[in-house]
Amino acid sequence: MQLDQLREVVNASGFLTMSDRKKFIELQQQKRNIEYLILDKSRFAGLVSVGDDEINEYYKKNSSRFLTPEKVKLQYLELDRDKLSKSVPVDDAALKDLYEQEKQLFRSPETRKASHILLKLKPEATDEEVAKVEEKAEAIYQELKGGADFSGLAEKYSEDKLSKDNGGDLGLLSRGDMPKAFEDKLFMLEPNTFSKPTRTAQGFEIIKLDAIEVGTQKTFEEVKGQLANDYRSREVENRFSDLTDQLVTLTYENPEALDPAAEELGLKIQETDWVTRNPGKGIAADPKVIKTAFSEDVLEKKQNSELIELDNGKVLVIRVAEYQKAQPRPLAAVRDQIAKLLKNQKLSEKMRKAGEEKLPLLEKGADLATLSSELGGKVMTADVGRNAKDLKPELLHSIFKMAAPEKGKISYSGVPLADGGYALVGLKSVENPKVSEDQLKKNPLLDRLLAEYNERYYDALYQALESRQDIEVFTEQLK
Repeated sequence: MQLDQLREVVNASGFLTMSDRKKFIELQQQKRNIEYLILDKSRFAGLVSVGDDEINEYYKKNSSRFLTPEKVKLQYLELDRDKLSKSVPVDDAALKDLYEQEKQLFRSPETRKASHILLKLKPEATDEEVAKVEEKAEAIYQELKGGADFSGLAEKYSEDKLSKDNGGDLGLLSRGDMPKAFEDKLFMLEPNTFSKPTRTAQGFEIIKLDAIEVGTQKTFEEVKGQLANDYRSREVENRFSDLTDQLVTLTYENPEALDPAAEELGLKIQETDWVTRNPGKGIAADPKVIKTAFSEDVLEKKQNSELIELDNGKVLVIRVAEYQKAQPRPLAAVRDQIAKLLKNQKLSEKMRKAGEEKLPLLEKGADLATLSSELGGKVMTADVGRNAKDLKPELLHSIFKMAAPEKGKISYSGVPLADGGYALVGLKSVENPKVSEDQLKKNPLLDRLLAEYNERYYDALYQALESRQDIEVFTEQLK
């Protein structure tokens, strides 16, 4: 907490002078007018060659760079849900038993066609308001008892906007469709009878049962296909679970072989081709398999793995059948690779020397375009900012490290490129932007710069305070 307060104090006290702000914006938005020449590699490629002695010497000193990856061959036992599903028999007797057990699932529920007259009450209604609405509901009820038409009274009195214009008709209702107080009353009524005014969450309701539609039972033949799918799914899951448990137990009790589990469960021991630490084909495409194959228990202790669950519904137990350490590839297999590497190194050095030899000439006034006839390539010109996208990053970085030239002169520099090439760059002029007052006051870049400065100030202050104290650090407690 105190360190947080210290950081807040530092942040609050940090500032940038107007001069700092102006210089920073000028540097960020500065433009540089340049000419540059990227030397043509094809001009120099024929000037370099690599001999067998050089290749042999490089191979001897760097054989560790040309290793074949360590690799394993795996044995494994596999359980597959899909294959198991095809082997599960389904007979009518089992399906009929399942039908009888779950018969209620294939029965449509009884429904009741209902109507109502609703007189609403607010939840916060006073006793007086409740009594008034109840009295009105009782009066409507008496009219109904006297033979009045329910539909007509619903259209006249009901405050349910959705059913009012349809004579209070609510359509077909099943148990669970309506609140309990309403439902209990509805399912007590006989067809074409109505209830006394009933207090519900909405107010007072007079409920009428118009008709009862008895639920229907689907026959065995109608649901046989669905039953077969359900039965097969359950059987597969149960058998898969049992087999998985047995596989885990048997491979754990016999950690140095898969044969006992294979014989007991009737599974075939399968084998992969060579597998490296990089994902491959088949089961080796799964990162979990690769990680397990090269784990200490499986690779070094040569034990069966724990159960590996794949994303395709399969489970595996693996073990290492063969192991091959990383080893140097024979020279013949990497000769061309080494020759190309050495040639590129020589080519890069040749171009660098050729470019550097021209720098004194350029500084004395030689024309870059004239030199291009010897060095190859085409002289390009550009006005570039710090975020230019069409220049190689290393070239752009070097351009903005160069000192500004004297007026009327050009500063030159040589730049080694990441691809082994070389460039000659001429800086003609540097143009700083005009910075407005608004830019000095409101600028996200300045905010970030100040935040960086404040962080540096805080780190320096913290280190200074720490150096004056006798502090013991318990490193073990930090682990």
